[in-house]
Amino acid sequence: MDITIRQAEVCDIPHLLEMNEKFNGAGATAASMKESLENSMGEIVLVAITNDVVVGFICGQLYKSICYADGFLAELTELYVREEYRRKGVAAKLVSALEVKFLENNAHEIIVKTGDDNEEAHGLYLRCGYEDYEETVFSKEI
Repeated sequence: MDITIRQAEVCDIPHLLEMNEKFNGAGATAASMKESLENSMGEIVLVAITNDVVVGFICGQLYKSICYADGFLAELTELYVREEYRRKGVAAKLVSALEVKFLENNAHEIIVKTGDDNEEAHGLYLRCGYEDYEETVFSKEI
């Protein structure tokens, strides 16, 4: 299967909305996605395409902190591949392409947060060279 990875474009929004709803539930709108894609503000969004079909996407954020002298911190925030295209190398290609973008932007470390019970994602990240780093994450809606 031939897979192309490229920067997400406004024309991808219908596909991104559909996949994001399956992944995260409702919340994003076409207008909010368009705004994000046109004014990235440190976010990188890539799509995977095969046979002219958008089959997956990945999002990452770049962060600058006064606590680190050089470069950026990077976070892989979202990764989704349509079910029928899973286990075919799409996710690994998306991760690799995002890592290249992070390197081009002088990031020196990438973090990924995923659910404790998401064993498929754990396996993917381990295969991609990530280490399991035990940490507790807190969250609060404001």
